[in-house]
Amino acid sequence: MKQFLGSKKFWYGVLGFFALQSIWLALTARYPMAFDENFHYGLIKLHAEQWLPWFAHQPPHAAEFGSVVRDPSYLYHYLLSLPYRLLKPLGDTPTILALRFLNIGFFMGGLLLMRRVLLRLHLSQAFTNVSLAMLTLIPVVPFLAATINYDNLFVPIFAAALLLTFAVFDEFGRGKVPAAQLLGLFSLLLLGCLVKYPFLPVALV
Repeated sequence: MKQFLGSKKFWYGVLGFFALQSIWLALTARYPMAFDENFHYGLIKLHAEQWLPWFAHQPPHAAEFGSVVRDPSYLYHYLLSLPYRLLKPLGDTPTILALRFLNIGFFMGGLLLMRRVLLRLHLSQAFTNVSLAMLTLIPVVPFLAATINYDNLFVPIFAAALLLTFAVFDEFGRGKVPAAQLLGLFSLLLLGCLVKYPFLPVALV
């Protein structure tokens, strides 16, 4: 049993089942879902009205989103405004579905990276696979993945930052200063803060 739980077949089964759950929810759940989907989709539409990633002036009719000029968590909305511009002529329903599918892809990328993080901590493959399987079976998790929400992009960025942190400390242990890896880590931490600014204290630590 342990050998099966630690196998790639089991892991791919976990990913496949999670993808099916999330896709089903993305296709069947009415808009807006929880996790402020209408808020994030609204900001994506606002960003699609200009090419700069930030706002120099408060857009008209944007009061429901607060002061977007001072909001530092703009990277997710700006990035998703790029496919939104292409999909907009199709109408809201196909556009929302496509953006939901992109979010599922973000979250699944985060799962793949998080598995590497757990293995880097020298946990067994069986424990790693079962832990992530239990995570994906929590009902709220596939709902989050199927929602237009900036947390889905934050997950892979955070996991990648952890992997780079391990790599940097490995090089320090060898008496080297990995300039390229430090630059990559610094860039990822900054990107994480631009996706979700409450990450800033964690990034500083």
